[in-house]
Amino acid sequence: MKKRQTGGDNATLIEAGRDVTINNGLNSDQMREVIEVISSQIPQYAAIAREIVDSRLVDFQERIIERFVDRDTAATSAFADPDFQYQLRIAQHAYARTDDGDLQKMLIDLIAKRSLHGERSRKCLTINLAIATIGDLTREDLALISVCFATKHASLSVARSTAEISLYFNKFVNPFLSLLPKDEGSSMYLASKGCVTFVPFPQNLIGVFKEFYGGVFSNSWSEADLVNVLPDEQKENVESILADAQSANLLNLDGEKFKFDIRYKPEIGTKIAGTSVSELQPNLESLYDSHLKSDGEIKELLENAIPQFSVLEGVWDKTSLSSLRLTYLGLAIGHSCLTEKVEFSGDLSIWIK
Repeated sequence: MKKRQTGGDNATLIEAGRDVTINNGLNSDQMREVIEVISSQIPQYAAIAREIVDSRLVDFQERIIERFVDRDTAATSAFADPDFQYQLRIAQHAYARTDDGDLQKMLIDLIAKRSLHGERSRKCLTINLAIATIGDLTREDLALISVCFATKHASLSVARSTAEISLYFNKFVNPFLSLLPKDEGSSMYLASKGCVTFVPFPQNLIGVFKEFYGGVFSNSWSEADLVNVLPDEQKENVESILADAQSANLLNLDGEKFKFDIRYKPEIGTKIAGTSVSELQPNLESLYDSHLKSDGEIKELLENAIPQFSVLEGVWDKTSLSSLRLTYLGLAIGHSCLTEKVEFSGDLSIWIK
């Protein structure tokens, strides 16, 4: 029979097989009575919790086995390593405390990565920390780490157009935008967990896109523009310089003008290394800098190409996201989150040596 509990405005009700009414301002006997009632229920709750934990552990075990079938992304030999066994136990406990499918996938991803590094390397130790930490992070925390990773620590290396940048953004950034925290709580918490640091000079969002994709946002230039940045003794060689730069795949013809065929500024040095124009790297970089589009022009292009750009910019400008950098721990967690949620494929070794 369902029991109906009633009490005054200043009363707390607890149902315990019988009604226990507690008026505010408990004395020691009343507190003891409440504790005894709750204590009597612990064995029942413990049994139920044990069943839940066992069910989750079985599920986790099956998913681990499925992942380790792929010998290219996981090493079964790691199961003989005591430290790996310890990390596996931590991962099991982290998942057993919740029923979060996303957490399960990320823990299994980290366990698989950990199995490939038996030596006591920096990467091995960082993954250990990630396994121990990721279960203590909220969805908002993970979204912040993921967006920070995808915008500040990774980029599309083959991007040559705003359409390609848009594809990257829509796949790796957009899925997390709705969960981005609008206050500083997440940033402060992540800093306390050792996942992020705050840099003293924040970078605006347009600056990030210019840094990683400046080649996409550069204007074309003429032969005369190149002559203006060349040393006096090289000005008469402008035709051969242009030819050599084109041979190095540094330039493309844009009508009667030229345009850098690069994603970002560092590619200038990479492409002309060992060529006859390598000594002109500072001059070519100066030409590149002077022909970047203005921030306003870049913003307009991005807003037209990426519908959600203004959402990210709003959070970027109003929170400390602009000041955040991921630590090795944050990179390991962000990499796992992107790998499991949006199929990010870059090898972790790119970020953690």
